[in-house]
Amino acid sequence: MSSSKLNYNDAQIVDFVTDWGFTQKKSSLIVGPFYTQVGGVSIHISRLVALLSKTSFSYSIFDSSKTAFSGANLVALLSKILRKRYDQVHLHSISFQLMIAILIAKLFVRFDLFFSVHNPVLLQNKGFLFNKLRNTLLHYSYQINAVSEVVKSSIMSELPVLENKIFVKSSFLPPDLSTKAHVKNTYPNSLIDFQKKHKPLLIINAYRLHFKNNIDVYGLDLSIELLIRLSKEYPNTGLILAIGKKDYSGYLESQIEKLREHEINSNFFLLEGFNDIWALFEDCDIMLRPTLYDGFGISVSEAILMGTKVIASNSTERQPECILFENRNIEDFEKVSLKLLKELGY
Repeated sequence: MSSSKLNYNDAQIVDFVTDWGFTQKKSSLIVGPFYTQVGGVSIHISRLVALLSKTSFSYSIFDSSKTAFSGANLVALLSKILRKRYDQVHLHSISFQLMIAILIAKLFVRFDLFFSVHNPVLLQNKGFLFNKLRNTLLHYSYQINAVSEVVKSSIMSELPVLENKIFVKSSFLPPDLSTKAHVKNTYPNSLIDFQKKHKPLLIINAYRLHFKNNIDVYGLDLSIELLIRLSKEYPNTGLILAIGKKDYSGYLESQIEKLREHEINSNFFLLEGFNDIWALFEDCDIMLRPTLYDGFGISVSEAILMGTKVIASNSTERQPECILFENRNIEDFEKVSLKLLKELGY
């Protein structure tokens, strides 16, 4: 993403990056999923880097996405920190390899660690060794950036001694609205045709399909069931699933099969691999966010920015513009959706 794509004046840019811990006279290494740009964390990092590129701040990037990170890259990260001797390391993701590399580097090089926590499940029990490394890393952190009060509470429940290090920071950086027409031109013609045929139009997005205790974290199952129910009163209802990674393992097909059973599979559109979906929100009536849990939800703020109504689970604190329903309660999900559709004139 080029630096021209974010509309801030110089003072606002300096204020934002300084608030996240960057210092003008110190060199920084940003570690996180950068080049994938299909999830909330990578979108945040790409827009943060776009801001930094408009300043005189010294920074480098190390991509830690699963597709790019390996044992060899663990050595590369460690070598990079040891050779460059950065003043600051800004960590936006976590894995065994990352934790080991950072902790080993800490033995040989002095640097301030800024740990940005984007997801409340980071603090869930993942085994003795993982928990030990994670807690050690948090203790070593100079500053911990939590993207919401819920994320802060999850850290505090496990490590209350860190309270003075934890700061709540919104991870949302808006896209450049002047690029909207260009972004829309990147969408496939089949999507445009789908939009023309279906009203009301709903959208749900996910970085990838993910499960916690066999529960669909992003709530695609709830959204499919909602589509089935709404189609009885609104037969032309359309549902778009915008998803970044193609790792479905048969689950998506099982959900589409439910639509086939009701002969409404043509009311569903799968949009794969697109990172810039914010422009699409404008053409949808409702964005659905029925997540089992959430960090901040950058796409929710994007939808609100584009003037789209958002229905979200009450699994976490939400932006005040969101219309909430009881988490994992399909009856309440349907009730809230029908009420909103009528308010929208359907």
